[in-house]
Amino acid sequence: MIKKTVDFRTRICCKDNILIEIKNLETGEIRQITTHNDVSTDGLNWIRDMVNNDSGAGVTHFAMLEDSSEVVRLGVTQRDATVDGQLTLKCYVPGNQGNGYTIDEVRLYNASSGGTYYASGTHDGIEKTSSIQITYTWVGTWTDN
Repeated sequence: MIKKTVDFRTRICCKDNILIEIKNLETGEIRQITTHNDVSTDGLNWIRDMVNNDSGAGVTHFAMLEDSSEVVRLGVTQRDATVDGQLTLKCYVPGNQGNGYTIDEVRLYNASSGGTYYASGTHDGIEKTSSIQITYTWVGTWTDN
């Protein structure tokens, strides 16, 4: 019997960071939080399925949560895939969305409701009022090391 060994020298890694910018519309004060991303098992399977051409929908929505309960889901405001191996997605949460909650988590989905929960990031709570607007910037970088 001949035994054959396959040597994979390239390992693809995804490095994600989430930048959160909180602006107080009354005072003009801006605060920033940076956190890291966790990819769910469904998210990993979704990547597998996209490579296999089983899934046509990419990330389309950001969901904001309080204590693991979704309070608002909004569409991606801006996307940029012009840098090799990198995707930047932004979501703007205006003063009239998500008020009355302390937002402490953001998740990425491929639908306006339901859909595949791709990834999430937890952060310090943001007390959302009409005078607070938030911009989430999710940067995914895929490397071969």
